Amino acid sequence: MSDDAKTETGSLDLIWGVKDLAAFLEVDERRVQQLAKDGVMIKTGRGKYDALSSIKGYIDMLRDGGSLEVIDTKEALEKEKLRWTAAKADAEEVKLALLRGEVVLMEDACELLAEEGGSVRAAVEGAIPEITEELANVARPHAEVHLVLHEALSRALSKLTLDQPDGRKPKSNRLPAYLTGDDEDAGSFEDDRSA
Repeated sequence: MSDDAKTETGSLDLIWGVKDLAAFLEVDERRVQQLAKDGVMIKTGRGKYDALSSIKGYIDMLRDGGSLEVIDTKEALEKEKLRWTAAKADAEEVKLALLRGEVVLMEDACELLAEEGGSVRAAVEGAIPEITEELANVARPHAEVHLVLHEALSRALSKLTLDQPDGRKPKSNRLPAYLTGDDEDAGSFEDDRSA
């Protein structure tokens, strides 16, 4: 099955032919050659592959979401182009919705909620000395204490603007890199096919 040899470090160096590697990975020989061209399989010579490195490369590719589907027919290529076009159209829809303010990025909504929470926390903590001053050393009926506490907490909670008609709403002031084309992974279908 292989040309096995010890390397200088003492590890086993397995050199397999394309047929053996394809059989082991349960893919066809053409797929092995294509993966070699893509740098997944490690060629050591004509029709010979470093089995351990190639298998590791193949496992890494699968773990990273690589596909076993080979686009080798015109129909498959057209199908992939349609899928790519639909994905780009979806991205454009998301971009327009963000620009119109119809949707917001999760990180922007979380940022506003954190800001709102901080404002309420500061207001509640600021109300404690005020309440203490008002209630200190004076015997009051429960209803009056309740009223003082209720008013102080209402003032603190008024710092929340989300539930007020004219309050701040989360909005995204920027588009993420993957929607602007600034992302390194962005590109066109043709760019991906030629890489």
